Amino acid sequence: IVAHGTGTRYNDDSESLAYASTCPSTPVTAVKGLLGHSLGSCGLAELAIAAAARARGSAPGAVGLRHQGCAGAIAVLAPGAHPMSVGGVLTSNAGFGGINGVLVIGARPAPLRTPLASMMTSRIDCDRSGWRRADGTAGVWSDLGEDGLPKLTALEILGRIDPSWGRMDLACRALVALGTHSPALPSDAGVVLLTDTGCAASDRIFERNRRDRGADPQRFPYTLPSAPVGEFSIRLCLTGPGFTVLGADDEQGRAIARDLIADGGCPTVLLARVEADRSLSGWAEVWTRA
Repeated sequence: IVAHGTGTRYNDDSESLAYASTCPSTPVTAVKGLLGHSLGSCGLAELAIAAAARARGSAPGAVGLRHQGCAGAIAVLAPGAHPMSVGGVLTSNAGFGGINGVLVIGARPAPLRTPLASMMTSRIDCDRSGWRRADGTAGVWSDLGEDGLPKLTALEILGRIDPSWGRMDLACRALVALGTHSPALPSDAGVVLLTDTGCAASDRIFERNRRDRGADPQRFPYTLPSAPVGEFSIRLCLTGPGFTVLGADDEQGRAIARDLIADGGCPTVLLARVEADRSLSGWAEVWTRA
């Protein structure tokens, strides 16, 4: 196993407990002690390392490990090279808001599946003034900020107070708003978010505050473009796959949604685009099995 392995208490405890309950005798290593944490790209780097280790038959140990202090009883490899037996390699990554991913590299190919057809069943658009569904129903945002952008408060979007709502940036709130005004999604629905501007607005705010009075750790997750998908999944209680795709056009996003359904990954996908840098625009489509 190539673990996410951030060396932080919450991550290492939760991750080690998961391995201890599912594969307690499997050797575990992590590479962030050597490479650092590259945030959204760490999964790609660690996948390449896992593939290379399997091809060479040698796994790197956890650089810098002196004392194992995680909660789960797992076998963490000490620093140095370790011979690997022929078999699969699992690489795991975790993201803010519960966006987790696991890949397994092995000799056995993935099972063939009969592709499933899909179709779009609804669409909703939004901008800084309000939202509009394809069926003609519409609404106007009721509370605007000094910058003329909607605040999208929990009371307006959810109809209730949410104590953790204030931590979210406008991109997160807009995606949740699109979801709540769309047809109800099954719990195993997937989410695909397209964006060109990503988290640029939150990046600027975070950096300005860091320079003026120090960084706020609670705001750091929103400097990652995947945060809206995590917050959306939490608010709508979804457990299906979630992706943020930067720079993709709308048709590429629809191809991803159709592929998720065709492969049997989930029965329904909410495909959305949110641009929330100095303005607000977005849309969401619900795709389901035909």
